[in-house]
Amino acid sequence: MRMLLISEGSRDNLFLRGLFTELGIVNLEGKIDFFDQETDASATEKNYAETKKMAKFTDLEYTEYTYKMLVKSEGGKPSALGVFKTFIVHLKRAQIHLLLDLDNIDPRRIDDDLEKTKSKLEGTLRNRQYKVLHWENFELSESLITLKAFVAPTHQRTADKGNEASFYFTIFKKTLEKEADIEEMENKEIKNEKIAKLLKSRRGIVHHFNQLFEKTGVMDELV
Repeated sequence: MRMLLISEGSRDNLFLRGLFTELGIVNLEGKIDFFDQETDASATEKNYAETKKMAKFTDLEYTEYTYKMLVKSEGGKPSALGVFKTFIVHLKRAQIHLLLDLDNIDPRRIDDDLEKTKSKLEGTLRNRQYKVLHWENFELSESLITLKAFVAPTHQRTADKGNEASFYFTIFKKTLEKEADIEEMENKEIKNEKIAKLLKSRRGIVHHFNQLFEKTGVMDELV
């Protein structure tokens, strides 16, 4: 099964490229497809480019699309959640994984902000006629939290089986920029260096994603 990984912005793409290298996924060609909504399309081309890309990704019979993962970066959390809303209908065809930042970086408010994010996702699901059956903590680490949501169509009775699906979402307890000490005005090379340093010094982050990708089965497709 393919995986759609939706992130907030282009710096997340830099992080993920560095992460894949640390995970030993060195040849991305034909395995991981990157689509940056902020830079890959002009304003007039964005909708067409996105539609064309996602049509290929979700058509499992389209064998010319060989990628096992599509990494799609957006222009902020509202846009990322909007894409998530659009492609909920494909939960049975592809794993969907959201990579988000918490709105607050006050450690005393992490639980509150996590619940707020979960409520937003549940509201988005309700608008698409889905409900969350239950949440499962995948792993908690120093920098990251990953949750798995088990979902089903709203009309489905609890005892019914066969229509359940699930998705994951991972959040930085702080923003990626705070974790890597990235400044807005720094160039791409410096940002890459800082992200590489973060991944080298904080092996728990790499371990977190390695465990996640192994659990979902995607690592078998990528290495």
